[in-house]
Order: sequence, then C-alpha cells, then structure tokens
Amino acid sequence: MVSIDRELETSIGKPIVSSDTALYWRIFKTLNIGPVGNQGRLLGGLQ
Repeated sequence: MVSIDRELETSIGKPIVSSDTALYWRIFKTLNIGPVGNQGRLLGGLQ
C-alpha cells in the first residue's frame, strides 16, 4: 500500500493512512530517521 499512497493522495487530495504506512512511520520515528524518496504526506513529514 505504501507504494501507491502518493498517487492516491494526489488523486483524492487528502492524506492516506494505511496500517502499513502507520507501521513504517512508527519505525522511522523510533529510529529517528526518514524514508528515502517521496512516500506521501505522512512519511514525507519525517524527512
């Protein structure tokens, strides 16, 4: 699901929060790192 979050957000104009995205957000936040690339609003906020 994370791979299509950006396209869905662009299409509907709202942030997408799936269980996968929420899990990855918590992992990145705990490790104090951010994802590489544009992964949507939620994960992109960690960069």
